[in-house]
Amino acid sequence: MSLRRLTARPRRATLIADGIGAVGRHDRPVGRYEPHARADPGGGMSCPALARTKRSLLVAMALVGLVAAACGGPATPALTDPKLILQAGISGLQAARTFHLDGTATGRIVLGLGGASGFGSGAPIVLDGSTITGDGDLAGKRASLSVAIPALFNVTADVVAVDGVVYARMPLFGSGGWTREAPTGSVFGALSDPAAVLDGVAAFLGQPGVAPRTLSNERCDDADCYAVAFTIPAPQVASGASPGTGLPGGLVVGDIAVTALVRIDAPTLAKLSFDVPLGAGGTVNVGLSFSKLGDPVLITAPPGA
Repeated sequence: MSLRRLTARPRRATLIADGIGAVGRHDRPVGRYEPHARADPGGGMSCPALARTKRSLLVAMALVGLVAAACGGPATPALTDPKLILQAGISGLQAARTFHLDGTATGRIVLGLGGASGFGSGAPIVLDGSTITGDGDLAGKRASLSVAIPALFNVTADVVAVDGVVYARMPLFGSGGWTREAPTGSVFGALSDPAAVLDGVAAFLGQPGVAPRTLSNERCDDADCYAVAFTIPAPQVASGASPGTGLPGGLVVGDIAVTALVRIDAPTLAKLSFDVPLGAGGTVNVGLSFSKLGDPVLITAPPGA
């Protein structure tokens, strides 16, 4: 009997993919890829098939990304001109029609004795800790404002403007009840028509001599914001005041430095900061923040007023 030399028959490697057909001939572990695989009648995936599947997956992912980008809409183009940034911020606030206002005041004021103009010689009034809150309805020409100065005998003041009528309440002065005020001059005139105030700011910024400048972008609350600085000259402040509405104690206002923060994602005025020099009478900083844009506001005349 002749002896035949035994030879080992080569076994083919197979890719077995979970959920893609039956297990291969040699019962390899599920999901294991072994090199040099070819089409296998037992249900495995060959190398060429795997490559085609990978390419198809990449194409599909790219298409999904393009569709998602298209659905998201175009990105808001970045603004670089400081005047355009400010105009966009004001327009965004005007489009919202309603807003809530929160603010603070810091610094100190020294009132002059005997009303000497420009000279502060009395005891300083510290404004640190002072707060400002309010609401505005541009279309309805309604507004409310409340101010509290804890360091000055806990002075509070409330002002409400409805249908062109301004009501004020200052408990430390007078009876403490609501009184009607003439809707002209300083804060009373501003509250009687807040939309006109924004129009006035826009007109001022459009003047040829006004030269705002961009600063480094800042984070304001939940958004990134453009930062723009500009100056309101003292003569402009004086010309905007109504007769008889001068500051008490001989205080004289200098050039007011303003910093505005405008949201980048949806250009809207977010914050304003005013540095108000009063000469020998001190310096005051007022910071205002706008929020709840477009939310309903309830501003009514005080009961019994």
